[in-house]
Amino acid sequence: MLLYSQNTKLVPTSWTGGSRNIRVRENARTVSALAVAHSKATTYVPPGLSEVVEPEALKLATSLRRVPITIPSMPGSPEIATAFVGPTAEELSRYPRNVPAFVLLPGFDSSCVEFRRLYPLLAAVAPTYAVDLVGCGFSDSSLFLREPSRTLTPDHKTDHLAAFLRTTLSGAAEGEQQGEGEEGKQQQPAGAVGGAAAVGQGAAGSAGGPAAADESSSAPGGSSGARSSGGCGGRRVVLVGASLGGAVAVAFAVAYPQLVHSLVLVDAQGFLQGLGPLPFAPRPLLQAGVALLGSQWLRRAVNKMAYYDKPRFVTPEAVLLSSLHTQQPGWAEANIAFMRSGGFAVKESISKVPQEALVMWGRNDEILDPAFAERFRSTLPYCRRPVAWIERCGHLPHLEAPEQAAAHILEFVGLAKEASTDNNINNRTTEGNEMRGN
Repeated sequence: MLLYSQNTKLVPTSWTGGSRNIRVRENARTVSALAVAHSKATTYVPPGLSEVVEPEALKLATSLRRVPITIPSMPGSPEIATAFVGPTAEELSRYPRNVPAFVLLPGFDSSCVEFRRLYPLLAAVAPTYAVDLVGCGFSDSSLFLREPSRTLTPDHKTDHLAAFLRTTLSGAAEGEQQGEGEEGKQQQPAGAVGGAAAVGQGAAGSAGGPAAADESSSAPGGSSGARSSGGCGGRRVVLVGASLGGAVAVAFAVAYPQLVHSLVLVDAQGFLQGLGPLPFAPRPLLQAGVALLGSQWLRRAVNKMAYYDKPRFVTPEAVLLSSLHTQQPGWAEANIAFMRSGGFAVKESISKVPQEALVMWGRNDEILDPAFAERFRSTLPYCRRPVAWIERCGHLPHLEAPEQAAAHILEFVGLAKEASTDNNINNRTTEGNEMRGN
């Protein structure tokens, strides 16, 4: 199990006498490569934390780091200081190589801080990353302040994620390219995704991918437009996409199938196409809309819609945490740049997702109709499990019921046994939710 140490870094409990025995890999070359990849990461503490008291929020926010990632598909191939929370190179090397990495993708105009309660539950048993893609969260958006005429497209975001994963999971010293850019994208069989055959003891039957075979096997359901995916040092990822992060997960899974082990879609957007007429709106109107988006009264209104148990979860601190990233230089300009692109439109891609998927939904979601959950389940070609319903829960199961969300996710990928050394997560759900006041 991994715990936050006093200096807010994640530390395996096996280092300090804990019962979890995470195998230490003696592959010096791998550790060296990862160290090179992580060496440029710097600590980043967002402004506005002085008013935050929630322990999970403080631990995650003060663990934020930024690593420079080049996005070749963007004009000028800019290097973006990318905000994320995740294991150090040394910590990553201590996880078994056959355990996939969780990658948590936040929703629209949010940040990785929204995963503050789910993150430690997943990181206890598998490498876990929460990442803010270009133009989002605490990643550096000053580029859009300097060049306000830029357009930020969905492809830029998925290419950014691919480059981030190659950097953090394999390392520059292993010779992996961070991204191909438009010129280097290749057509390839999108079904070569393997499965869950390598996920822990007995996991092959839990969340096995379409083929449940090696990387060279081909499975149906792939996309003809897959980009050359290179590799991530042999470790695939489980994408956990919340709200708009679900649309990002779908787009990425189709574009980079060999990097993805499976998907977890949490109250995901997917059937609502793009941003409507916003791409054609004059800039002053977009500026006014973004100013409204950053207003505290709108943030409070959205928070009220997002939660089922409003007296417990809709607090001034929750509103503050949902808007911390809006203080970043270039936040408004980055939002405008994304609006100009038309946003994500993945409706036609959902049926092309070639990996196993789990759909999770808050039964009382007021933002995205729960009817979308069954629509996702019936459209995804390899969604073999029923919808994981979270009762008495709104749009944010990872905040309102993180123990239940973690239990579903870990069981899906075959790691539930690893998470139950002391107490089963399901048995802690009620207690955990009652103790959490915001």
